[in-house]
Amino acid sequence: MFQFTSACHRRVRFACRRCFAQASGLPDVKVFHRKGKVPLAPLDNSEKVVYIGMFGDPLHAGHVAFIRFAARYGKVTVGLQTDESLDMPGVFDQDTQPFFRYSQRKDVIRNMKGVADVIPQSFRTKGFISNLRAVRPDYLVHSDSWGDDALQESIRAQIIDALQEWGGQLVEPRISPEINTFDILTRATMAQKIKCSSQRSISDSDEPSNDSRASNSGILPLVIANALDQAHEAWVYQPLRGLCVRAAKTLPAAVTPNAVTTLSGAMLIPAIWCTAHGAPMLAASAIVAQDLLDRLDGAIASLRKEHGLPHDSHFGGFYDAMVDRVFGVGVLTGLCVLVPDVPPAFAALAAVKIGLHLWLMRLRVDDYRTPPPGVVNATHAIGAGKMASWLDNSAKLFAVLGVAAGVQSTLGDALFGGSCLCLCLSVDMAMRSIASKIEQRVVPSSGHSSQTNDYFEAFSVPLDHQVPVKSISRDDAVRVKSRTIVTFGTFDLFHRGHLRILERAAQLGDRLVVGVSSDEMNWDKKNLLPTIPLSHRFALVNSMKQVDATFVEESLEAKREYLLQNNADVLVMGDDHTGAFDHLSDIVEVVYLPRTEGVSTTLVRTNTVG
Repeated sequence: MFQFTSACHRRVRFACRRCFAQASGLPDVKVFHRKGKVPLAPLDNSEKVVYIGMFGDPLHAGHVAFIRFAARYGKVTVGLQTDESLDMPGVFDQDTQPFFRYSQRKDVIRNMKGVADVIPQSFRTKGFISNLRAVRPDYLVHSDSWGDDALQESIRAQIIDALQEWGGQLVEPRISPEINTFDILTRATMAQKIKCSSQRSISDSDEPSNDSRASNSGILPLVIANALDQAHEAWVYQPLRGLCVRAAKTLPAAVTPNAVTTLSGAMLIPAIWCTAHGAPMLAASAIVAQDLLDRLDGAIASLRKEHGLPHDSHFGGFYDAMVDRVFGVGVLTGLCVLVPDVPPAFAALAAVKIGLHLWLMRLRVDDYRTPPPGVVNATHAIGAGKMASWLDNSAKLFAVLGVAAGVQSTLGDALFGGSCLCLCLSVDMAMRSIASKIEQRVVPSSGHSSQTNDYFEAFSVPLDHQVPVKSISRDDAVRVKSRTIVTFGTFDLFHRGHLRILERAAQLGDRLVVGVSSDEMNWDKKNLLPTIPLSHRFALVNSMKQVDATFVEESLEAKREYLLQNNADVLVMGDDHTGAFDHLSDIVEVVYLPRTEGVSTTLVRTNTVG
């Protein structure tokens, strides 16, 4: 007979034990129903076998809690529903696809703390009972939600009969109803609809999130535009960003971002003067200097935030954008007016780009005066806007070099041709940037909108379940492990790619600490709400065998503080951020790991609810 020391157990009704004896004299089956008492875990459970069954698609904190509960009774074997089960009628409807297939779910679950083995399980009753007879568990842990119909009662009775064969025990804990797979599907749909448009009904879920009006407002096909944007981010923006961050660290604190922005704008004077007076190579140098100074002011602003130095980012973003636009209009106008016999195609494209510059200036002024509701850093250029600026400067550089080579020469024609190509691409990216700015006025982008409020309220975490922020003291780190690795991520819809980066990061040291991005920070960073709530993502990451500790990342600008708080030796990030965190190399070793090909949260979300 089990003894109960917990006060809550003593208040529960008298145990409802159902014993089924056979003529063969086999031991009784002990059934611990949720309306009765749940048995305390045995003191020595090292040799006990526990069996649980689950879909695990997608994983959330309910699965983590269930596995943790089962692990108190012994070594847990998970019977994981196969793909055949997921394809059965009534499990997922024809408009909804499962998040992950069996091999992917198995890969993640077998790396969760408390799990000893994962085996396939059929959705049918025979498959369940066949697994039980093969594993012969000491305990079968199953939720109390069997259902009230006769069929479910029959299935439960068959399972109890099977357990009787070897004296196994059925334990039925109450499962928290806070969230389930269907809640997550609803949440994913709501997140995508908020991203796409507040004017459409949330139930109208036939449009992918990455196919918004802003994305399709350019000339190029979306696939090509995205490929160009990613190439620019990896090969141009991030390397130059890392270079500027290193340069910014050598400057005195008295140098402010706005001062550097002013200096970059002043490059307009030598650019135009040298073009007008037959010194195009000096004009080209001024254009290159303006581009580098424009990147340097952003690096200085980031460092000032990290070190707690004053900087008005809202005005700084506005001032930087306006200076860029004035420089662009000035140089393009100077080339068209001051250079004789400029190619007509270049003049036409320059006129279009000047018009877009003026339009963007108007939008920037509106953003500065009245930011779109809830949009953080509405005056900052992101994505297509950054690439448009780089292409614009490249077009001006090619044009000035074409002037130096001779407008009527073969080399001059080739250089002006390159300038026209850059202008065409710049016009495309500028149109996307403008569409995004306009869409921010149509689509409320923060928690202040009714849809976003519904999203957070529908899946909010009760106050008594809030996630604590954990940090590790230096004494604890030295006493337990010798080399601490820290990495960051959202870990939304935890998948094989997340697991791989945790596995490889853990191999770089002795202790792995993970910062999990908050819901609000994820929205500020990606303009997209996470599918899985913070408390569930936090619990999932913390449940992985490779992870020693977790904390909540609430600010992108506080990485230095997080690394120092957790006494990090190595910072690990994905290679899509190559160069972006090199400025932290003065306190940690920075390692960029390759991403896992063919899997991402965006792809999973789009394929499931797209």
